[in-house]
Amino acid sequence: MEGPGRTDQGADELAEAGSGGPRELRALQRALLRRSRDLQLLRQENASLRRRVEALEAAGTTLVSAANLTELPRLLTNVITASVGADAGSLMLRDPATGKLHFEVATGEKGEEVKRFELGPGEGIAGWVAETGQPAIVADAAQDPRHRHDIPAEIGYETRTMLAVPMTAGGELIGVIEVLNRKDGHPFDEADLRLLEPLASLAAVAIQRAHAYLDSERRIRELGLFIGVGQAVSGATELDELLDTTMTMAAEVLNAEASACMQLDDSGEYLAFTVATGEKGEAVKELRIPVGEGVAGWVAQHGQPLLVADTSKDPRFTGSVDEQTHFKTRSILAAPMKIKDQLLGVLEVLNPRGGGQFDEHHLELLCTLASWAAIAVQNAKLLASTRELFVSTVDALAAALDASHPYTQGHSRRVARLCAVVAERMGLPAAIRESLHLTAVLHDFGKIGIPASILDKPGPLTAAEWEIMRQHPILGAEIVKNISHPTMKRVSQALRHHHEWWDGSGYPDGLAGEQIPVEARIVATVDAFCVMIGGRPYQPPRTPEAAEEELQRCAGTQFDPEAVAVFVAVRQELGDRL
Repeated sequence: MEGPGRTDQGADELAEAGSGGPRELRALQRALLRRSRDLQLLRQENASLRRRVEALEAAGTTLVSAANLTELPRLLTNVITASVGADAGSLMLRDPATGKLHFEVATGEKGEEVKRFELGPGEGIAGWVAETGQPAIVADAAQDPRHRHDIPAEIGYETRTMLAVPMTAGGELIGVIEVLNRKDGHPFDEADLRLLEPLASLAAVAIQRAHAYLDSERRIRELGLFIGVGQAVSGATELDELLDTTMTMAAEVLNAEASACMQLDDSGEYLAFTVATGEKGEAVKELRIPVGEGVAGWVAQHGQPLLVADTSKDPRFTGSVDEQTHFKTRSILAAPMKIKDQLLGVLEVLNPRGGGQFDEHHLELLCTLASWAAIAVQNAKLLASTRELFVSTVDALAAALDASHPYTQGHSRRVARLCAVVAERMGLPAAIRESLHLTAVLHDFGKIGIPASILDKPGPLTAAEWEIMRQHPILGAEIVKNISHPTMKRVSQALRHHHEWWDGSGYPDGLAGEQIPVEARIVATVDAFCVMIGGRPYQPPRTPEAAEEELQRCAGTQFDPEAVAVFVAVRQELGDRL
């Protein structure tokens, strides 16, 4: 077997020298010396090979044991630094867009401090390695003109010797691995290079695949965001609910600490916070930002998106919101909500978590969300305008109907006002409050089909007349059920059942308890109170106190106990102000 520095004639020389005098003895000594050197070189080679195998085994174990893909660079750097006995090491990744190297991982005493630096193409020894694709063994860094002397000087670390190797995978430069200062005081050598090169290749492939996996995972999350926002747009009944869902999902997908949606106010001079997520979300909702002030104000004024990687270096960032909320904003993504040239507001996402950075891809994602949000805001405003017109029309129609009878003039409007107070105290959602208002306004609408002789009769109704009167809930429901309005289907049901009783003995369908729509239960309570204190041709008016006592007496039989309790509590609290 042939080893480094050995010749096959050594064994022959030993055989020859073993059969002669002094001359042969000296030849034997020389042969033994050569054989000793060969054995020493072989042991060194075996030790180097063993180090390489152990390092590769350690790297393989690292790849298998990593809890998540983001840990890989740190774990691999630790293995590589320990394998060559270095005092410090770093793994730098190359930004494909700029060609710059940034310190993904830096170990050693000054590791955290060095991570704030970047190396441009060709800068420093690592930059030279990245640009040429060649490794570099630096025995004396102080004498190497490629070395960035300012970095160790600034962080207070003396770099004596260095070894840097490119990380490539599939012909693509991923980054550079660099180790500094062997702990035994010797410079790095070819044996260290032979050890480091396969580790660098292994690290490059592992990181490339990890990035590909994380990129796929990110795209899946983004797709989920768009699907979720699309579902929210189609399913949300309130704009605030939609925007809150959108901004919460945006902060999650972009891995940000906080997010906000600001809408332009009616004056066009200020941005008001509609939604704000994160630790200081509630505090920030009270603030308004002048257009042209701060990052959001700049975006509103210019109608352009903006990425601020470091707020401390951007003069457009004023910090006024941070001062009032005690939040620390480090980085911002902001995008305008626009329909053509009409500005509706601004979306913002703040501070990537885990030391990450926002990039242009993140800004594009936010711009897409801003476009969706702008459409939702515009649609909501149009819908609100349409609803206001519809409700005002219904109010006018009900008022005209009430005015046709002296006992009912203003009755529907009064019932609607009291129902709104009860609904607010009960914490009912906006959609239910809207259908409750329409139910209250239209609750007697079906009486348009009841003869005036029955409606205005001064005495008790006969059984036949009662049968006709009991048709008015059905008539009212039939009249409104085909109106093309998103709330009217629910209103139709509430109108049909506002004379049902809690115990099931009401009409027209004998529903009981929570089978009766909540709008119908509240209207039944408030309507009865208003009728009792207003009087009718067949009964004199009662005092409010007497009417409240009657409601409480019939709670649990005719009326919903909760609706009665809330109404009476509100009446006693507000009195004549109600």
